[in-house]
Amino acid sequence: MGRVSIIIPTYRPGLYFKECIDSIKSQVNRDPILEVIIVLNGERRGYFEDILKWIGNCDIFKLIFSSSVGVSNARNLGIELAHGDYLLFLDDDDYISSDFLQGLINRIEVGDPPESSIVVSRFLTFDDQSNKIGEDYVTMAYNNLKHASTFNIVKYRGFLSSVCGKLIPRKVVANFRFKPYVKISEDGLFMFEISQNITSIILAEENVIYYRRLRSGSALRSKKTWVYRTRLWIASLKNYSMVYFSAPLKYSFIFFVTRLLAVSKVYFYSFFK
Repeated sequence: MGRVSIIIPTYRPGLYFKECIDSIKSQVNRDPILEVIIVLNGERRGYFEDILKWIGNCDIFKLIFSSSVGVSNARNLGIELAHGDYLLFLDDDDYISSDFLQGLINRIEVGDPPESSIVVSRFLTFDDQSNKIGEDYVTMAYNNLKHASTFNIVKYRGFLSSVCGKLIPRKVVANFRFKPYVKISEDGLFMFEISQNITSIILAEENVIYYRRLRSGSALRSKKTWVYRTRLWIASLKNYSMVYFSAPLKYSFIFFVTRLLAVSKVYFYSFFK
């Protein structure tokens, strides 16, 4: 079993980030193989000191500051600094269940082979205002596939829209990196790009849960002009196409088409939000 590096990008974090950090600190004593890399990007003053206070004397945390703004830049820096054989991405406003880390680690060896298999958790959403816990598309994918016996990248595509809540082997990530110029679907594009190296997706037990905070400010769903949203949509289609046609024999064509349809669905639905 190799080392696990947790990578958390953050920008102007609020108290919600303390909840994320606390959910990790509550279980790190059981997992000495862990390191947690926090990349504060954009603004340092005040935020850096707050994070140091929340981390306390837990020495597995490494706090890095980058003046380059953007989640993709921050994640890429985290990848470069990580020593782990496995990478785990978290968003700073989410948190994880009490047995999350060990639950993912316990499933690594189930992969065929482990070094090219990712382990995924169950997802639940939460809303601070209503205090409601709900399900999303990842939850539905988990429920539909928890008894599946064979792997097919298209069938498991619901897990590949987000990088969070997954144990990803370093060999799967290889030399791929997030693209800072991508404005929407940067997670999905990255997962599509590394899909050429994925041989299986393993589901963790149901009590291994990633809690995703509901957000309302995505680029396509924000109150931008239809011209702006159309440009983002076309750019996203172009980005996926460039990845696929750079090595068409290494990617599933059907998976590629489903990514284009998914981005288009979000685009058209944005006019009704």
